[in-house]
Amino acid sequence: MSLLSVSDLATIDRFVQTRRDRAATRNAYKAALRDFLRFVRAHADDDLVSTPVLRLWLKSSARQTTLKTVRTYARHVDRFLQWR
Repeated sequence: MSLLSVSDLATIDRFVQTRRDRAATRNAYKAALRDFLRFVRAHADDDLVSTPVLRLWLKSSARQTTLKTVRTYARHVDRFLQWR
């Protein structure tokens, strides 16, 4: 498992604070984004989110959870990447 930097965690916290969601939803966002950034750190050569890395993450997520959850996490990640 790749470790996330303090900066990564702070960025996730700043993003989640901009959202007007319930506490449970904010926690789900944080968990999804931490998992996503760990995956990127482990699979991207330069820590940049590319289309191949996104596809790999989606395939990997689909093997681990339901399609509904993958779609939800993908929406979280999409919002985060647009915000960044």
